[in-house]
Amino acid sequence: MENPLETNKEFEFLKTNVKNLLGFNTFQYKDSYLGRRFNARLRAYNIDTYHQYWELLKNDKNEQERLLKDLTINVTEFFRDNQVYHVFQNDILPYLLKKKYGKIRLWSAGCSDGKEAYSIAMIMLQTLGPFKTRHQIEI
Repeated sequence: MENPLETNKEFEFLKTNVKNLLGFNTFQYKDSYLGRRFNARLRAYNIDTYHQYWELLKNDKNEQERLLKDLTINVTEFFRDNQVYHVFQNDILPYLLKKKYGKIRLWSAGCSDGKEAYSIAMIMLQTLGPFKTRHQIEI
């Protein structure tokens, strides 16, 4: 029977080393999520321990790419990073609106289903107020 403490140590070892090897910050994710992803890769190779998987992973570029693909997920939601939207609304947008007239073009990089772009649009509509007729907005 597996020792849970040893398994936990191996999990933390793998988590730390995946971060160092792939540059993917595993510490920003819940252990339950990482465990499911790691365990799926273990099953793909019929491997029993995280240590065995690490031995394979550190030398196999193809497996590194597969794991990275499995770990990265497309997460989207409205106002996903509140701090960024706060800076946009309170610092960047007032600066842009100081122009008397003109076109304001905004680009939202990496949105999977548009919620980030819609978040920008909602902030724009809320903030523009009396400036609505002075600017053409393109997102």
